[in-house]
Amino acid sequence: MSNDLQLCLAQGRQAYSDGNYTLAQEYFERALLTLERMFGREHPDVASVLNNLGTILYRQGKHDEALSFLGNALAIRENIYGENHPNTAESLNNLGAVFYAQGKYIEAQLHFERALAIREQLLGENDINIASNLNNLGTLLYAQGKYKDAKHYLVRAVKIYETILGANHPQTIACKKDLAVVTSE
Repeated sequence: MSNDLQLCLAQGRQAYSDGNYTLAQEYFERALLTLERMFGREHPDVASVLNNLGTILYRQGKHDEALSFLGNALAIRENIYGENHPNTAESLNNLGAVFYAQGKYIEAQLHFERALAIREQLLGENDINIASNLNNLGTLLYAQGKYKDAKHYLVRAVKIYETILGANHPQTIACKKDLAVVTSE
């Protein structure tokens, strides 16, 4: 990979971390063009950049565009890695988040559940990505008024977050707040 491409990707990641999504998008779009010229469309790095662009568009509220990028990333990842791979699960989870934001709860739940099943099969039960999936499912089910099911997922997520990150980590605290809201219903 060329130094220019590596720099472009690093600057895109930094701009994303800084919350400068417009600049991040510019860097990742440039990187995508370069990667597609170098490797063609069916390449893991292309899928990663498509995933990044989809996430940026989601953060900007451009959900239909995000679905397109994330769907393309998922298709490439399933082609390259198969249906049971952590990268495939990442794409499924991200698609689920966009569907959730659109109020398409059935689609969101299907994607979150599929991502969770892959991650549990490959990573065991105590992984930060599994906690994230459980949290996503819990908040989704809460939004649908399925409080008992929501609580089940959120309790599991809190336990994992506490084990891995500790009780005072911001992600743990946020998940505990979600659980408190669900428990109050």
